[in-house]
Amino acid sequence: MTLLRLLCLSASLTWIACGQDVLTKSEWKTFESVKYRYRVRYPASWYLFTTPLAPKLDSLDILNFPPEEAARGVILKESGANITVGPAPPQIKTIDQWVQDDSKVITIIGQREVKELPRKPTGCLELHEVVAKQEMGPEMFFVYTGYYCRTSRGLFRILLVNRAEDPNQENLREIARKIALSLQSW
Repeated sequence: MTLLRLLCLSASLTWIACGQDVLTKSEWKTFESVKYRYRVRYPASWYLFTTPLAPKLDSLDILNFPPEEAARGVILKESGANITVGPAPPQIKTIDQWVQDDSKVITIIGQREVKELPRKPTGCLELHEVVAKQEMGPEMFFVYTGYYCRTSRGLFRILLVNRAEDPNQENLREIARKIALSLQSW
């Protein structure tokens, strides 16, 4: 599934700083997907994004603002962010293949391998950060920060989407990275 399609469909833990707030380990919740066989932790202050058509989530989909404040369509509110976690499409077999597939619809502006991985047999054995940008309207860009994770059980992507001009970009990326590092698959 491409990044744009994923966005349209959706509308370890250490101490991290988020603006003026500090999130402690106790300020995180656990999400478990029985369908896709993974578990992650996410900030308790974020909101699960469900809809009347999808009241139960198979994959994590969270917002940093109440869902009722969401803009219509695929536009996030000005300081809004969305993070999703999901498995690779069946035809995708490697991280490189997945990134290449996603690059068909977005412009990649940077990528790197994340080296500091916790030694967990069910966690990410390989993790790549890929940053991309896409114009969503006149002079409005979204930034997509994807953490592509290879586990012993398959591939997963933790995808952060927010506006390019968001002053909290680095804090949001740190949250997405921490979610990726918390991933456990079985």
